[in-house]
Amino acid sequence: MQDYLTAAMRLVSNASLEKLKCIRIENGFCTITNGRMTYTSFISEFSHIDALVDAKKFNAACAGTGYSPTIKMTDKRLTVLSGGFKARIPLQDPEGFPSMIVRGDPVDLGLETLQTLRILRPFVSTDASRPWAGSILFDKRHAYATN
Repeated sequence: MQDYLTAAMRLVSNASLEKLKCIRIENGFCTITNGRMTYTSFISEFSHIDALVDAKKFNAACAGTGYSPTIKMTDKRLTVLSGGFKARIPLQDPEGFPSMIVRGDPVDLGLETLQTLRILRPFVSTDASRPWAGSILFDKRHAYATN
């Protein structure tokens, strides 16, 4: 696994902590939503996992990993391993978070794009009266956000 996997895991897990309590991992996609915005990251190393886990525990596990985490799943838990680090996260009932069907081919945004999203995320509005400000505009090689 690469640095990209760790960065993607942290981006998705950090984004979920504001209002979401769980993260859905299915068919290589790690997905969270707060009801208004959905974050999905394709991580090929997750293709063998179909799980629903607590967002705070997942974030803590990601924070404890190095550059080469290994993810394993049993009937009752998801285990994150990295060097001597080991975190076990109990699985939740997947009925509590509906499956998000992803259409089209996944696109590798690269580590730079993930870093850009992390920087711009605080500038994305959460004000429901201004939905136009609740997004990030990508135009050629530039990204714009406003709150």
